[in-house]
Amino acid sequence: LSNALLADVRFGELPYLKEFAQVLTCAFSPNGTHLAVGLDSGVIDTYDIATWTKNRSLYTHGHQLRALDIAFSPNGHQLVSGIGDNTLQLWDIHSSESLSLHGHTGSVTRIAFSPCGKRIASASNDSTVRLWDLETCETVLVLERHVKGVNGLAYSPDGKQLASGGEDGTIRFWDPVTGEPGAVYECPYGAVRCLAFSPDGRTIVTGHDEGEIQLWDCITRGFTLILRGHTRGQSVTSVTFSPNSQWIASSSSDSTIRLWDASVGTCVSVLTGHRNAVRTVSFSPDGLHLASGGDDGKVRLWEVNASESSFEQDRHNGAVFKVSYSPDGKWVSTGSKDMSIRRWDSLTGAPESTMLTQKGLIDAVEFSPDGCRITTAGYDKAIRLWSRATDATEAVWRGHQNTLLCLEYSPCGRWIASSSMDQTVRIWNTDGTGEGRTLADSSNGGSYCLAFSPCGSRLAVGSMSESIFIMDTQSGVCLRTLQLSGLMVSALAYSPSGEQIAIGTRDSTIYLWDL
Repeated sequence: LSNALLADVRFGELPYLKEFAQVLTCAFSPNGTHLAVGLDSGVIDTYDIATWTKNRSLYTHGHQLRALDIAFSPNGHQLVSGIGDNTLQLWDIHSSESLSLHGHTGSVTRIAFSPCGKRIASASNDSTVRLWDLETCETVLVLERHVKGVNGLAYSPDGKQLASGGEDGTIRFWDPVTGEPGAVYECPYGAVRCLAFSPDGRTIVTGHDEGEIQLWDCITRGFTLILRGHTRGQSVTSVTFSPNSQWIASSSSDSTIRLWDASVGTCVSVLTGHRNAVRTVSFSPDGLHLASGGDDGKVRLWEVNASESSFEQDRHNGAVFKVSYSPDGKWVSTGSKDMSIRRWDSLTGAPESTMLTQKGLIDAVEFSPDGCRITTAGYDKAIRLWSRATDATEAVWRGHQNTLLCLEYSPCGRWIASSSMDQTVRIWNTDGTGEGRTLADSSNGGSYCLAFSPCGSRLAVGSMSESIFIMDTQSGVCLRTLQLSGLMVSALAYSPSGEQIAIGTRDSTIYLWDL
């Protein structure tokens, strides 16, 4: 990624692109191979998404005027920009040649190509919407019902309607062929800053000055949901639907991007990498990535699947203490305070019809490495092995004298390690005998969490005595000790190489220990 930077990138974030002016707008090409970025300096930079190298820089009228909005033509061969000098500039992507379109008497705030690619619609601070013929670059219609500046503009997916949203607090619909006005929506939250049609054409989303986002039903012509989450009093600057109409992304002056479930209006993720107002957000054509830009001069890239909660389930009747993926990633098992174990399809969120139950609260749920068993433990002091195929209990192991806290399979699947409030760690043989032996006793202060090394010869034990012990799994000898003064260990994990351990502590910090 030759132009992508890693400075200040936190774990789980993608690299970003650094520009040398405020980023006002960005747009993916229709085929998803390029990203165009419009800057406060008047420059438009285009990037190759495969390598994130800059292809070219387009200069608007000597690069002295802001590029307020940009849009690709449906065939990806042209790019149009709205300029602060009241004009549009139409670019040939391949030659970088451009033409200027004159007619507005105020800054051009929003631009949209018609789905057929033959017309361009533009909105302006002069309170009008203009439609332009792409071949002649002449104005064919001027739409003049707004009484203040127009900030939002979008064609319906079928191209039969054009929607505009203005400072006057209205959303107006137009016939883009004849210019005839249609329905008018009155927005209770005042000025419309941005709007977008859903790809299925059923819904419009609008963003407003005070941080509210509204969803409107295009059939009933009424608003259906109000999305709240952005900071009150901070303007929503951009809204967009994912290509499958499932998600809405919004950007705000509060420096965040939010991802919303469009069907129920819940916020599923808050993206916080920007350090100043975020001006623009755009989905990639495949819906897998977001690009955002803002006043910090950065274009940030986000993986949608990494930042969203794809489903939510509430079939348990109590707190969920443990979640575990099957080795093939197809299933998720959960253990709950309601004394049940449930399995869920990880792609759809659908639960399996069978629910496993045992006495007492369940603190630990683990799949075996081959995925054939589910192992559970909790308040009843026993370890239970369940057949994944039949849901029958295959074995019950007893030996601990108090509530079990953690289970961990060895990578080979031959051993299970368990920790308990009885201040012992035990190793169990999974070959059918259920033979168990004590690996660590109360001299180590009791244990909250466990982690096998990738080779299975070492077991890391997070102790209640604010220590981590590295144990030889065969001899039970403590090989190394790390003392964490004043820090209670709550989670452990080995790196795949076995050379580091990640340590989670009760003070909400993660540490890395080089072995």
